[in-house]
Amino acid sequence: MTDDTIVACSTAMGRSGIGIVRVSGSLCLALYRSITRQHAARLQPRVATLGPFYCEDQKVIDKPLYLYFPGPHSYTGEDVLELHAHGNPLIIDAMISTLISHGARAALPGEFTQRAYLNGKMNLLEAEAVVDLIDAQTVTQAKAAQASMSGAFADQVYPIQKRLEAIRVQVEASIDFSDQDIAPHKHSRLKTDINSLAQDINALCVSSRRVLRHQDGFSIAIIGPPNSGKSTLLNLLANEDVAIVTDQPGTTRDTLSIQLYHKNALLKLTDTAGIRGTHDKVETIGIEKAIQLASKADLVWCLCPADDEQTHWQSLTPNFDNVLWVQSKADLVAPSNTSSMDVVISAKNNQGINTLLDKSIKKLSPMPPQETFFVRNRHVQALDRAYQQCKTAETVVNSVDLLAENLRLVQNTLAELVGSYTTEDLLGSIFGQFCLGK
Repeated sequence: MTDDTIVACSTAMGRSGIGIVRVSGSLCLALYRSITRQHAARLQPRVATLGPFYCEDQKVIDKPLYLYFPGPHSYTGEDVLELHAHGNPLIIDAMISTLISHGARAALPGEFTQRAYLNGKMNLLEAEAVVDLIDAQTVTQAKAAQASMSGAFADQVYPIQKRLEAIRVQVEASIDFSDQDIAPHKHSRLKTDINSLAQDINALCVSSRRVLRHQDGFSIAIIGPPNSGKSTLLNLLANEDVAIVTDQPGTTRDTLSIQLYHKNALLKLTDTAGIRGTHDKVETIGIEKAIQLASKADLVWCLCPADDEQTHWQSLTPNFDNVLWVQSKADLVAPSNTSSMDVVISAKNNQGINTLLDKSIKKLSPMPPQETFFVRNRHVQALDRAYQQCKTAETVVNSVDLLAENLRLVQNTLAELVGSYTTEDLLGSIFGQFCLGK
């Protein structure tokens, strides 16, 4: 990390009531003196101070509120200065240009949070949760990200690290004091301890996968014969006309997707081409794409129109693992025996739609897990790797050198997870996702 003083706008670009410029580094007080022409003693820590801002042309462009946070008691752990100005992009840009001319430099994406991590203000899991909180699409996701920022995920990892350290101490002691040989009566105990550690890592990995699955959402493919009401249903759920609806069969040729939230679950719905026998080349490609997409979906809604005499159209499709059979267009016929159907709906009359969504939730079983932290693919992959390394360590208990090396790999993997051991590439990948000013 450099000693540069960095600056960036921390609020979204555009006109607003307030725009915040953030500065971090050792030049904060010197910059304050330069841009206000006032003594830094006037700037009391964590107290809003009104003052002028002199631009490069020596004229005042605004009178922002200045907030000073001396390090290490700041977000980054360094001296931090915030300027709360009027939210005109021209004013904000002029302020940033002036600060740069006085010795600061433009911050990179995520550099403020990266400095907070490097200065020990937060671990890597907590730092990642910052951008997860900013990008959260639901209140549930926001709460999970906030929990990770408060250490909920790290608190699951640290006890595992402590137990691993205790096991490594035993093994390293054997190397130092027993001529590279572990006493036979200790083999069984070590193997038991390592197995228990592996199971705990695996349990956290499984739990994290479940959380990640819930975060990413569940895919639902809508299939059926032409004119079965698939596009009408999608439009109803989207609350707008996203798909073309006509009486002509085969209108939908390609897939069309929307997202919606129902009972805390993110559902990704995809309308597909109507499935039927056809010689039309383009329509055939659309049908093949529909079947392929449905085969990979978490759930398939198979629509059977109530007014269609061809009730066995489904023979044209393969068997899918997770299916809800839906009788559509219920408004066109009198109520009849629909025992073979899971749900009866009319998208035109908004009939049975909540039942369809409720039964889908039950099929998918996406009830929010007990865990409240936020998870990324990187976390799951690291936990899985640590588990596999533990299982390998179990098989080499009789060889102290191999055992020590495998346990060291486990510790490095867990350290990479929380950030006590990292590479520049990893940090660049993580913090490069952040917005400027954070």
